[in-house]
Amino acid sequence: MRFRLVYLPNPPLIYSLMFTLLLSLGLGLHAQSGRIIEQPLNARDIQSMKPSENLQWASAVAGFGMLLRDSKYKGKLDYTMLKTLANNAKGKDEEGYRADFIRIVKEAELLKK
Repeated sequence: MRFRLVYLPNPPLIYSLMFTLLLSLGLGLHAQSGRIIEQPLNARDIQSMKPSENLQWASAVAGFGMLLRDSKYKGKLDYTMLKTLANNAKGKDEEGYRADFIRIVKEAELLKK
């Protein structure tokens, strides 16, 4: 399998960021066939992608661990941001596990103060 990345180093200023080509990924399927599938990736494609509810939830759980450990990798994450992220990713929560997690985050925030 061959890979070919084509970057656009200096996008023309006349184009909006929404239509700027970020990269073009080419995959060679078989060395003998010479067939390459190319897929361009535009800035608009990135902006329209929304992470799944489960990915957002996993981010909230990982962020909580970083806050508990006061990790240097937490960046600007705080309990307010964490609660917002968790609440937005709560979903159906049929068994109540996610609601319990959010309650624990609120209690940890109170203990931190």
